[in-house]
Amino acid sequence: MIPSPTILFSADFTRTIHRGRLMVLFLLAAAAGCERKADAQNTRASTLAIIPTPQGFFIPENSPLRRQIPVVAVQRQRVRHELNVPATAEADPAKMAKISPPFPGRVVRLFVRLGESVRQGTPLLTLDSPDLVAAQTDFLKARLAESQANRAYARQKNLCEHGIGAKRDLEQAETELDLARSELERATTRLRLLGMDPGTVGRPVTVRAPITGRIIDLAVAPGEYQNDPAAVLMTVA
Repeated sequence: MIPSPTILFSADFTRTIHRGRLMVLFLLAAAAGCERKADAQNTRASTLAIIPTPQGFFIPENSPLRRQIPVVAVQRQRVRHELNVPATAEADPAKMAKISPPFPGRVVRLFVRLGESVRQGTPLLTLDSPDLVAAQTDFLKARLAESQANRAYARQKNLCEHGIGAKRDLEQAETELDLARSELERATTRLRLLGMDPGTVGRPVTVRAPITGRIIDLAVAPGEYQNDPAAVLMTVA
């Protein structure tokens, strides 16, 4: 009987085989762990409503958000872009009127409110003062004197035409009539400078809107006395 041959391996070769076996076992364990991790991620993904990705967000098929998000076909349409920034709006100076008192006086009545729209000629306020009363008195006196001088001239002219009156008296009456007319014109001009129509003598002055616009500033109230002719009572723009 021939004995079986005995194969002897060196210690280095034995250690190499042992390390190879360990490496194979490690790779098998790692593969099993990756599969379990992938399964866990898939299970977690299936339960999440939305999943962040490097490209954006992904909504799984079984996510509850799927039923809440409408899906429509893409269409072209114009989009209006709005930009909200802090700013200060100012009216165009060429289309703005600042209302100042034509003379010192008391505000009797205010017809408008802040933000109200007005048209050209709309009454804004009424103003009364001693200066206005004096101007009205001068106008009434001048109008009465002009009327008397006109009648005196007409009488002297009639007398001269009938050969009764003297020419010197007619010339004197004509001079007095010219003076009376000049005084009446001066008193009328003064009234108009104060913003009053001679046909409305006896009433407070009504300040009217010079342009059509909106009351953007109001700095006056009924009963106030305004003695600064440069003060801005209101602004229309």
